[in-house]
Parts: sequence; C-alpha cells; structure tokens
Amino acid sequence: MTTSVIRAGGTGVAGVQTTGGDDGALSLKVGPLSTTVEALSITSAGAATLASTLAITGDLTANNFAGRNRIIGGDFSTNPWQRGTSFAAIANTAYFADRWRANHIMASAITASKAADAPTAAQAGIYTSHCLSLAVTTADTSIAAADFFAIQQLIEGLNTTSFGFGQAGSRNVTLSFWVKGTKTGIHCVSIRNSANNRQYAAEYTIDSTNTWEYKTITIPVDTTGTWLYDTGMGLAVSFLLAAGTNYHITANTWTASSAFSASTSNQVNALDSTSNIFKIALVQLEAGSSATTFDARSVGDELALCQRYYYRVTSQVGGDYVVPSVFGIAATQVLGSVEFPVTMRTRPTALEQSGTATDYVVLRAGHGTGAVCSAVPAYNIAGITNASLLFTVASGLSNGSAGAVYAANTSAYLGFSAEL
Repeated sequence: MTTSVIRAGGTGVAGVQTTGGDDGALSLKVGPLSTTVEALSITSAGAATLASTLAITGDLTANNFAGRNRIIGGDFSTNPWQRGTSFAAIANTAYFADRWRANHIMASAITASKAADAPTAAQAGIYTSHCLSLAVTTADTSIAAADFFAIQQLIEGLNTTSFGFGQAGSRNVTLSFWVKGTKTGIHCVSIRNSANNRQYAAEYTIDSTNTWEYKTITIPVDTTGTWLYDTGMGLAVSFLLAAGTNYHITANTWTASSAFSASTSNQVNALDSTSNIFKIALVQLEAGSSATTFDARSVGDELALCQRYYYRVTSQVGGDYVVPSVFGIAATQVLGSVEFPVTMRTRPTALEQSGTATDYVVLRAGHGTGAVCSAVPAYNIAGITNASLLFTVASGLSNGSAGAVYAANTSAYLGFSAEL
C-alpha cells in the first residue's frame, strides 16, 4: 500500500491524501489531515464512487469541457462569414456562412443571411447575437416527388472519430440547436454517410410562430455501412425545409437510402409562402446521450477552424495588399504566392476572385504608379500551405523585377476552397 499526502495552508491544516492498495484500488481523501474524509474511491476494476456529500461543480462540469462540438461555425455570431453576410437565391451546393451550404432541387428561391436575432443569454446559457436566417423569396406551394431543400454541414472524417460510426457497440450522438420559424409543425434533420447509402431522419416540432425554441435530438450511432475517418467527408448533417416523396424514410431508423437529405413524410412545406422565414442558432453535435451547454469557442479559434476549408483574402478599404510580394516572369506578367494561415484540408485546385481585372493593381519597383491588371488573377498551383498566382498587365514589367499586388477597391478578393 502506498500513501501520498499534499499539505495546503500550513502544517496539519488541510490537504489531499491518496492511498493505493496492493489490489490496484485507489482512495482519495480530502480535509484536515487529522480527520480526512474519503471523497473518491476507485476499484481495481475501474468503478468509481463519489462521496454523497460531494459534487463536481464549476469548471469541472461536463458542460465546460471544450472541444466536444463537431459542428464548426454553429454560432453565427462568431462564424467569420468570409464570403459575405447575405446571399440571394442560393444555388445548390453553394456555401454561404462558413461551413454551411445549400442542398436542393427546387423551383423556389431562398435568401440566406446573417441576422441580428438570437435566443437570449437567459434562455441559451451563453450570449449570442446573430443567427442564420433563411427567407423564402420565391414560393413553391406544391412539392414534387423529386423536390427538396436543405441546408447542411459536411463534417470531415477526422473530426468524427469520437462518434464511432460503422463500428460495433452501443453509442449515441446528440444534436442540439435553437430554431425560430414562421411555419409551425414537424420539421426534420438527417444524418448520412459519404457513400450516401446510410440515412437517419429525426423529427422535431416548431410549436409557436416566430419564437425561439430549443431542440435536442439523440441519435443512435449506426454500426454498419462505410464511414470515413480521414480527410474526406465523415458525415453530413442536414436541416430540411421541404422534401418530396423520393426522400421520405421512416423516422428514427437507420435506412439504406440514397436520398441526399432524407426526411419523413411528416415534414412541413416551409417554402409555401414568401412570408416564411426559418432561423437557427447555436448548432451543436456531440458524443453522448444528452445535450450540454453550447461549446463556445473564441473568435480566433473559430476562424482558424473555418480557414482549414476556405480562406479569403479581402480588401477592407481599397489599397490593401492582397499579395505583398511578386516578381516578374515576363513583360506582362508577375508571379506571386499567398500563404495560408492554417494548413488546409486538401490543396485548392482553383482560384476565386472578383471577376473584374481592374480590381487588381501591380505595383512595380521603381515606378510611382501601379499597373492595372488587364486580366483577372489566375491560379497557377497550390499546396495545402500556400498557392501561387499569376497577374497580367498590358506592359511595363521585366523578368525578375520585384513588386506587389494591391486592391483597387473593396471588391477585390482572392478565395481558396478546400471544402468537402
């Protein structure tokens, strides 16, 4: 048997005493050293017993352990919204808020935006100021069998290892979120794998019009199917606004379905009026059978997580350097490199830019004025830590000459995607 004592506050005043038995059991005692009280005992088999007079509180509660939320950008206040904050008639597979995209086959049109509306701190347990708002701008009153509309987040496989999808054993995950909508009734959320052959649809009800409501859904982990645990898509979480019969499956049952965003037949048509608005906030997906308080990450941490999948260089005032160092490779062209702030999920294979050549200006060494670009910036090659770009002007450059590229206005940007 081994006994260790840690004194605190002076000789014999208070302390912690641990005792390890020869059988592998452990006892933890606290209090005045002359009269310590057993607070925790652990048997050799690993069973732990906490004294009935003690409780774990404060920073040791499960609610305060960081890193449990596998949704990135689920707080739309700290979501960086790198692409902008309002998107009219969002296209199928188009991203809007960071890590969130549309998935649909519909005649209707939806505007997605960052809205200054959210549950109160008294309601949610934390302060948040914004939500994701989806406003119907073109209604669809009759949903065809092949029609559906969903917003979704695709989660990287490396971020789902704690869930254990596709593995033997009994486990659960819990999805929690705040929702506010004009369309009351049953709505659906679904989870699917990357092979799109394992689907689970769960129902929740919006009870009151235009009222923030908290929803939690516990989902049993699928023990079959193929689930990726690499840099590919581990799973997709979808929020349905409407779904035709082609996408209907049985509620609360893992199904071998190929529906991109499955629902049940009870899903309301939340697209049947241009007065309809659907809002969500504080979305969280975590291991376990119960929801915890939202895992609030810092703005910097949230930005870094988002930049693994998308990075945009923008101009705040015009005149900002978008590529601070370039060199001439011809009389009309320079080559420059953009360093990514974090390692991206995979190497970007294309460049996003404003579409207007004159938004970009090449500043040449030894010249007082810049040369306005005559062609839009072009992708050259990229890795997971940087990308090289080509900028073209009419004339005036030379091989090896140093320079930089700056934005002529706030419309200029350079975007790099490693989205799933």
